[in-house]
Amino acid sequence: MKIKYTTLAVALALGAGAAMADVTIDGNITGGVQYLKAGDTKSGGVSYDAIIGVSGSDKLDAGGKLIWRVEQEIQNQPGDRTQGGTANWGNRQAYIGLTGDYGTFRAGNMLTPTYDTLDALYGNTGAEWLARDYGVGQSNYAKNVARYDTPNLYGFNASAAYLFEDQGVQGNKGYDVAATYKWEGLGIQGTYQKRDNVQSSTTDVTSQDVLPDGTNTKNWYAGANYKFGNGIGVKGGFKRSEGSLTGTDAKQDMWVAQGSYETGKHGVYLSYFNLRDTKVNGVDQKDSGAQAIDARYNYSLSKQSLAFVDARYVKNQDNASFSAADDALYYGNVDTAAAGQNSYRVMAGVKTYF
Repeated sequence: MKIKYTTLAVALALGAGAAMADVTIDGNITGGVQYLKAGDTKSGGVSYDAIIGVSGSDKLDAGGKLIWRVEQEIQNQPGDRTQGGTANWGNRQAYIGLTGDYGTFRAGNMLTPTYDTLDALYGNTGAEWLARDYGVGQSNYAKNVARYDTPNLYGFNASAAYLFEDQGVQGNKGYDVAATYKWEGLGIQGTYQKRDNVQSSTTDVTSQDVLPDGTNTKNWYAGANYKFGNGIGVKGGFKRSEGSLTGTDAKQDMWVAQGSYETGKHGVYLSYFNLRDTKVNGVDQKDSGAQAIDARYNYSLSKQSLAFVDARYVKNQDNASFSAADDALYYGNVDTAAAGQNSYRVMAGVKTYF
């Protein structure tokens, strides 16, 4: 549910006057308890992730609307993966734009088409942890973005973004595109992101996903899903992540498959991931892949709230150290990231939208 204040603050302060722009407060909060094992690291405790946003729109005389949004995220997960890496106001999104029959133009700090597409596909199913978030440079957010989203064209939507990144750094730029098609129960998705000279957004040197400055990255995803009339759903896709630096090019492929059943207040999701061996300059790095599963049960408490239980397990090959934490690349710290050790996490919690 979104809480909308139309001219409320102005009316209280000045009395009823001229019509003002609509302002909306919304967001979501996820919280619960979890137990995590990653290598020699064992931890249990409270996990939380809160997002709150303020957005507005103003109907223009010439047609269409001017839109804006400021959004913050605060969490206590390892890996420093909040948008921008800090909890300052507007750290997740802060943009202004125009929307109308022609589509939507926005500029500022915002989520990329790739992120939005995979979040819409896998969010709240347990699979977002890898299907959406895993990839070289995915935790190093672009802060300066210009983005265009097409209107819906008979089930087809497309988005394109130019990533200005940090213009104080030579060659720090990129782009991100995504397209989706929906027809009855069928959905098809494709995304592609390329970034040059990515700058690390975290100072946590114990994190395994700190990128050396100057790294170039590519990430793309192609997949499809189908939801049957009896509540059964299937999803699957292929994702490739690639990073290159000073003549060294490393890439890794991932397959994801998910089956689901939704009925009434209940939703059950089972996801499987197969991370293939990494290739460095075209040469396979033996036993550098992993397999993972995630099982999740959701129970709808209301139209805005749900309770869930989620369990995930990662089986690492001898030369891999992926974690079951929300940041799959954060394996405790550099001293405990022993290759070949498996990881698991169990969490029970609630999530509410407002």
